[in-house]
Amino acid sequence: MTTPLDNPQEWLHGALRLDPGHSPFPWQAALLDRLCEGAIPSALDIPTGLGKTATIAIWLLARAAGAPVPRRLVYVVDRRAVVDQATAVAMGLREWVSETPEVEKALGLEGCALPISTLRGQFVDNREWLEDPAGPAIVIGTVDMVGSRLLFEGYGTSRKMRPFYAGMLGSDCLYAVDESHLVPPFEALLRKATSWHDDVDAPTVVPRCRLMSLSATGGHAESAAAEEPFRLSDEDRAHPEIARRLGADKRVHLRELGADASLTDAMVDEAWSLRDGPARRCVIFVSSRTEAARVADTLLARFGDLPEEARGRVELLTGGRRAREREEAARALDDMGFLAGSGPPDRTMFLVATAAGEVGVDLDADDMVSDLVAWERMVQRLGRVNRRGQGAARVVVFVEAASGKDDGVRPTPQDCRLALEALPTNDDGSRDGSPGAIDRVTKEASPELTATLARACTPPPLHPELNAATLEAWAMTSLVEHTGRPEVAPWLRGWDEDEPQTRVIWRAQPPVLFRDRRAPDNPAQQPAGGGDILRPELLARYLTAAPPHPREYLEVPTYQVADWVKRHAKALARRKSPDGPWPPMVVVLNEAHEAERIYGIHDGDDAASFPSLASMPAKRRERLLAHRTILLFGFSGLSPTGFLDPKHLAPPDMADAEPWVTDSGVPVPPFRVRQEQRRPADEQAPAAPASPDSAAGWRIWERIALDEDEEGEREWLVIDKWRDAAVDEEARSVARRSQPLDEHQRWA
Repeated sequence: MTTPLDNPQEWLHGALRLDPGHSPFPWQAALLDRLCEGAIPSALDIPTGLGKTATIAIWLLARAAGAPVPRRLVYVVDRRAVVDQATAVAMGLREWVSETPEVEKALGLEGCALPISTLRGQFVDNREWLEDPAGPAIVIGTVDMVGSRLLFEGYGTSRKMRPFYAGMLGSDCLYAVDESHLVPPFEALLRKATSWHDDVDAPTVVPRCRLMSLSATGGHAESAAAEEPFRLSDEDRAHPEIARRLGADKRVHLRELGADASLTDAMVDEAWSLRDGPARRCVIFVSSRTEAARVADTLLARFGDLPEEARGRVELLTGGRRAREREEAARALDDMGFLAGSGPPDRTMFLVATAAGEVGVDLDADDMVSDLVAWERMVQRLGRVNRRGQGAARVVVFVEAASGKDDGVRPTPQDCRLALEALPTNDDGSRDGSPGAIDRVTKEASPELTATLARACTPPPLHPELNAATLEAWAMTSLVEHTGRPEVAPWLRGWDEDEPQTRVIWRAQPPVLFRDRRAPDNPAQQPAGGGDILRPELLARYLTAAPPHPREYLEVPTYQVADWVKRHAKALARRKSPDGPWPPMVVVLNEAHEAERIYGIHDGDDAASFPSLASMPAKRRERLLAHRTILLFGFSGLSPTGFLDPKHLAPPDMADAEPWVTDSGVPVPPFRVRQEQRRPADEQAPAAPASPDSAAGWRIWERIALDEDEEGEREWLVIDKWRDAAVDEEARSVARRSQPLDEHQRWA
């Protein structure tokens, strides 16, 4: 039985994990009062650096106080960041609740941990929050992860799980969309979904969802909201800490580049000049991943020419890395002092970042070098420097020479430049890039300036409106094919021109044993009947027991994957001896993670029954890989830092070979794949299997027969599952052995 908190304000300091002597900001206390009254604002317009992720803790306390707010909080970020602040907040709250019996009891969680699903760590995209629909939970996900599940699609989920996700995400949830102005189609979808009950006269017993857009620049969230956004009050602006952050000294200098000048050289030279003074941390924002890599390589080369004691550090922060490498990058950023609250550096630190460093990352650099981008992105970038208002930041923005032609791309460089020139001018001729100055320019702009800022923003993509007929078509999840069921992507991101993405996963052991090329004359190492065996039913069993896990994903543009496959195939062909008993194999999965196609990589491989992916025309290869997940067996091609590198031939760490254990000792993904010693072919897998180290938490989940030799002995591919980790919805209710009725009744 729950006992609501009498005064949730008393608990706000602890929930926010504030240090002694610090107090919550006035807006945070005011928002808690509003939520306790059930008055959820439709939008929060809070400048960058003032703790918008505190809304997670504020919702939790309102829930503990018995307020009429949704029981689940779904915090949505635009992209999967290296260091997402929301995940850190959720994990801290889970720990705080377990240490605070009064709050734990008020939430009805006595003896249970607060269910969370996060973008990184041991809770990455887990299903813990599905266990108890009546309990509170925090779900942190990307637009694609959350949006697809809400619309019965569920990228990477089985068809049987899709109704569960849609049902849970479609009822009794408070959606907090971080930087909502960056994803107007998704915000429009949620506004329609949360107001659905308003358009229907019939009463409903399903608790409705609510939407709270979070934005540092107003923009789309304000125009779409039905009420005035929740903003800073005069009391907030008088708060010493808020006043310091709003007035943080950020001096923006615009630099013209000549027609023949190199952007890479200019950015490197500007950043390198910081070494003349005390040690500084400089973030270098570059729009292109390729250009960012060049900048990082050039800086590393320059440091390489210096004595060891004079060298600094360089870190590259881009999208397109697996969770494992992202977490290693997060530790590197923390070690280099780029995360907010760090002390002064002992040597020069450079962080080269693309758009991956703009949103959801609590970066705090001393200085910034940047190329020119759209206004809303520039506001985000300025929020990653001198975040706490300590000291003075030098910001240099390079403006490339205009081509003189209108290529149709909006906003134009001239529009973006005019927006920056609208900022107040300092005594030295630089522009004031502080959050307070940006806020004043945005809120107090004349009609002419408002139009200028609008032209400098990325135009929102066109998107379809959600209607009942389309929703009903998506809800028919039992139908594999449905002519009236469109792709959900336009409802999530609009009809944009974003380049298609491909998810790449490396695995060590496929559910097949190819003829061993290293011992072609040894019949004991060859499958019965010769050739290769890859039956669809075996592959389906393998994918059910060991499905792709978010921690394994490397999500990169499809054209890069298509080019990498061809170049890596050449590198593998030059290798003197193979690394394994099977040639490289590619399994292409659809959005439900069902095997769609199987390819080899070389013509003339032992896997000759599969067409060669590397040999087909480039455009066809791109079409086959677009918006797909691919499983790679027998591949390398991943650099130690987690980027595609076709020349790198050392096999990467793979989750199925040795699950990645978190700090708490929980393996993620919750399965491992291994080969078992041969046993007579007529010996059946035990009815109640036990893993060799079941006491440590593993138990056998699936056993797949790979081959049978002349003596009738069989080799098995064994998939172990971590304790209590269900791989699909059937696994929650179906035991792996026969259960007597009396035992079932005792358990029930």
